[in-house]
Amino acid sequence: LLNLPALRQIGFPANRRLLDVQRISHDPIRGAETFTELTAPIVTDSGTRIPGLRFGHPRVHALLQALLIHRLLPHGFTNRELRTLIAPLLGTTPQDITAGKMTYDLRRLRAHGLITRVPHSHRYQVTNIGLQQALLFTHAHDHLLRTGLAETTDPHPPARPVPTPCRRPRLPSRLRRPRSPRPPRRLTTAPHTTRNDANHT
Repeated sequence: LLNLPALRQIGFPANRRLLDVQRISHDPIRGAETFTELTAPIVTDSGTRIPGLRFGHPRVHALLQALLIHRLLPHGFTNRELRTLIAPLLGTTPQDITAGKMTYDLRRLRAHGLITRVPHSHRYQVTNIGLQQALLFTHAHDHLLRTGLAETTDPHPPARPVPTPCRRPRLPSRLRRPRSPRPPRRLTTAPHTTRNDANHT
């Protein structure tokens, strides 16, 4: 009990540090709001309704994939360049995608903050937040949902490989250090007791 005040002074800071480590660094509620802002329609101040970017929709997925490529262009991209890029992603030709459809898609991307228009030009650039969100959506679609659903719906899933025991890697014989010979072991024997010694004791 005499050491209780000292232990309290040590324990309280340690407990606070532990709580700081265990605290969630990102607010999941904010993530849900951002997901809704991207996928839900937007109504402007003038009453214009701009559709959202529905997650998993083939056209939206192609647009997000195209943004990842156009981000590498230092001078941005145009309506025509975007149309040429997303056409093969949709399994069609650029001639089948009209300029009006691309204007519709560009307006959606701009309204949701994924791209911005270069002043005094007809070119567009991918924003930093647009790059992050496009990368997250495409990665979650291709590598998480699609792969995970394929595994859960496979009627004949492959057998799980049996894990092999982890063995310690060994160096090649030419790199091993030769062992020094051990000195001969000495055998110790108990002292010999004679009969006279036994009788004397």
